[in-house]
Amino acid sequence: MTLSLHRSTLTSTIPSRFDKVSAKVWSLVLVLLPVSLIALSLIGCQTNSQSGASEEKKALVSFAKSLPSDFPSDEHAAVEAGLDDRTRNVPELVDVFMSNRDWTESLPPKELEAWQKKHPYDSPPVIIHEKQSDAAYRLSQLGPQAKAAAPAMIQSLTNSEFLTHQWALHQTGIDPATEEHAETMNRHWAIQVLQAIGSASPDVVPALLAGTIQLNGHFE
Repeated sequence: MTLSLHRSTLTSTIPSRFDKVSAKVWSLVLVLLPVSLIALSLIGCQTNSQSGASEEKKALVSFAKSLPSDFPSDEHAAVEAGLDDRTRNVPELVDVFMSNRDWTESLPPKELEAWQKKHPYDSPPVIIHEKQSDAAYRLSQLGPQAKAAAPAMIQSLTNSEFLTHQWALHQTGIDPATEEHAETMNRHWAIQVLQAIGSASPDVVPALLAGTIQLNGHFE
């Protein structure tokens, strides 16, 4: 985290019909189970990261209070909340990717009001959350060596809207526009990682085709 300044018969047909119904039920379970597990993991990760988020917000408030009253109006103050320089393996990077989204967080209402009174013409400082994009970059740098990340990236891509909404429910200050932007960026980064993994995983190409079509649909 850094501080910065920016810009047949009845009896014979019953088993057959029962088997068909059972098959459909099991197919549905097999489709939904991975998504449910990822959602539960996402909720758990959000719970574990609450202290980190709290520290980031404290840092933002402290940063805002430290800025002088004559802070230049053409500069933008921000707390960059990205990954530190510690080396992480593929599972750790996947965990970071799945449990975070890229978004910009404002000051809490009370501190925001105080800032606006002191700096009526300046943009208030914000937290730039970029852990997901940092994790995506590191995974992409690994290329085919990150093929173990492919299943999670595919789930994140094909269930992006649902998983991002679950993430948003455990945040504060998330409005619909912020959630939509975070969801679009989640698709973008998942596609970037899958492209870097390439043919190292046989499931990548079909997922990329479907995901790219969905992403393009968001921009139409």
